[in-house]
Amino acid sequence: MTAIHEAGQRGPATHALVIGVGGYKHLAGGEEPGEQNLGLGQLTSPALSARAIADWLLHEFDNTKAPLGTVELLISPPYKPKRGRRAPRGVQRARRAARGVERATMANVSAAFRRWFDRCRARKKNVALFFFCGHGVRKTNLFLLLEDFGEDPNQLFRNAIDFEGVHRGLASRCRARVQCLFADACRQVAPEVLELIDPRGESFLDGRHDVFFPEDAPLFYSTMPTQSAYGLSDEPTLYTQALLWALRGGAGRKLGDSWVVTTGYPAGRDPCGDGPDQPSAADKGSVADVRRSMVGRLGDQRAPAGAVGARQSVPQTAAGGRACRTVARLDSGPEMSL
Repeated sequence: MTAIHEAGQRGPATHALVIGVGGYKHLAGGEEPGEQNLGLGQLTSPALSARAIADWLLHEFDNTKAPLGTVELLISPPYKPKRGRRAPRGVQRARRAARGVERATMANVSAAFRRWFDRCRARKKNVALFFFCGHGVRKTNLFLLLEDFGEDPNQLFRNAIDFEGVHRGLASRCRARVQCLFADACRQVAPEVLELIDPRGESFLDGRHDVFFPEDAPLFYSTMPTQSAYGLSDEPTLYTQALLWALRGGAGRKLGDSWVVTTGYPAGRDPCGDGPDQPSAADKGSVADVRRSMVGRLGDQRAPAGAVGARQSVPQTAAGGRACRTVARLDSGPEMSL
């Protein structure tokens, strides 16, 4: 089982499925590397990112209308180096983050998805939350690569998730009115993928054209189409750090039952590590350097996530021109991120 939290909530609840994949058996550095590895390798950031999201849900999430019901967590840490070499610090940290949970293989993820889906669809007022961090490859849709990606070179994407397909399937099959899906992964198009006629990933559900249940069903991406996502070695990705910063109130403030959500962050405060993780009371609600704002009746905790936005990756310079720490592309090798 992958459930790390089961509250036994009888009424409306928030149900989360969190996946972090840094270990790839058939990519560079894995136990059985294949020829069609798309130039991708092992990652340290996804395990830490998935664990950070799960920890936030367990210890900080507070939605009185839909309290936390369950958390399903699957993590595949990077594979160990060859014999005779000591695992780098990032690999050790990632493996510690994965203790006690199942690996993110297609079989395990599929079983966890079914359990999560059944819980989410039970009530209209439930909140469905899906988070993935790991390698991503795009053609028409974004494919999220699981640990056993590349197992069959003749069906390269058999062990990959079709992110937009999951969104369509949930919207037409799940009664939960709020469905939030996050993909912390690159959206680049690999030349090898362009040669494939119709690559298909797993969406778990057949979508329908005539039904659409949710009132809110946003897709959140960590980067623009054809672009890379970024992370810091041995730490959660920049997107995950910015997302948590926003969820902790860094980009929104509560007004009655609604949230006022800004699309930027106050001057002098940024999610890159130079400022405090939690904005001060004086900073909350500031409109400095914010182009526009929106008010949404999105529940107690969901609205601040909108401040991260799906328009672009985390900026590489902070407000005021201060540079963030050195970043590593998530698709570039063993000690990089997505």
